[in-house]
Amino acid sequence: MEDRVGRRGGRGAPRDGGLLGRRERGLERRHGRLGYAVGDHEHLLRPDGGWVALLDGAASDPGTTPDASTPGSSTAPAPSDGAASPPRCLTPDLAGSLEAVEGGASAGHYELEIVLENEASEPCVLQGWPGVSFVGDGDGTQIGAPATLDRSSPHGSVTLAPGTSAHANLSVANAQNFDEGCEQTTADGLRVYPPGEKRSLFVQNDELTLLACANPDDELLDVQAFQPES
Repeated sequence: MEDRVGRRGGRGAPRDGGLLGRRERGLERRHGRLGYAVGDHEHLLRPDGGWVALLDGAASDPGTTPDASTPGSSTAPAPSDGAASPPRCLTPDLAGSLEAVEGGASAGHYELEIVLENEASEPCVLQGWPGVSFVGDGDGTQIGAPATLDRSSPHGSVTLAPGTSAHANLSVANAQNFDEGCEQTTADGLRVYPPGEKRSLFVQNDELTLLACANPDDELLDVQAFQPES
């Protein structure tokens, strides 16, 4: 046994100039494995026959990962509360509405808020921009071009507790300022895709007059990311 260990250890055992070799100090059981000491350092035999030095009781070999039973090893702490993040808000759990923004009109534009409320019994998260387009003809037919996403707007995660809502600002160009090629038409409301969703919801327009351009070359809509309600 001693000769076999000596031959394998020769591949990776630290050189000590023969002053404190295996014969002088001898092999012994250390931390459950064969090993020897040189000065203040201990050396343990690895399963592959090489040697690994221990510094202050912890393996210094980068190829060795200490386990929970090794002195000096550690495990990353779990989150203090152990709570997982809420899931993304899903279309069937949301209700939408439109609100005019007071004082939000500018030259040739007016402002609306797309409001989505969490109707589920658990919290969920909205993060990013909705997909938005005008719809009409009483059957949800898309009218004109979809909204351009305003990438300059803040777009952090918004957690919605049950019964709470978030809003996305929608800037609408006045279709009356476009020429006849716009093919002006009145929209029934908006089709809205919540962030990350492939299912849309219809946001009906009950109080506002929404004029759209049927020509997709005329872009009227510009939408920002969802923000928490103040």
